[in-house]
Amino acid sequence: MATDKFKEGITERFKMLVGLLIRSGLAKNNTEVGVLMNQPPQAISKMLMGERIITLEQIATLSRNTNINSNWLLKGVGPIFIEEGIDEGDIITVITRAITDGRIPTQEGEQMIAELVKLRNLLQEKQEEINGLQGKMMDLMESQKKL
Repeated sequence: MATDKFKEGITERFKMLVGLLIRSGLAKNNTEVGVLMNQPPQAISKMLMGERIITLEQIATLSRNTNINSNWLLKGVGPIFIEEGIDEGDIITVITRAITDGRIPTQEGEQMIAELVKLRNLLQEKQEEINGLQGKMMDLMESQKKL
């Protein structure tokens, strides 16, 4: 059984997500969010009011229909949206093959990989900052409820 803190956290993240989906144009309203989740409008309303929490199946459906990071929605970890495209492992593989095939000089390829690793580390640091700020925001929202 889910704890009250978990339920409150996932409800707050779901509310934030619905707002983002509407502002980004992925959905025009709560009813369209329901369509993305294969859920009726009443279910969305109950989730937004905290009367029920989103299920794993609903999260999976929403993730399939959008680029929502299910980890963020479920646990508050990571970015809200998953970036599409080539991941860094693929890029390193492409660069390594290009070096091996002689399409780019070894030194240039190594510099590219080093820059990619440096950017990945910077991105990870920024994501940790974002996660901390999201936690503080959730704490502020929690303290506001008590007022």
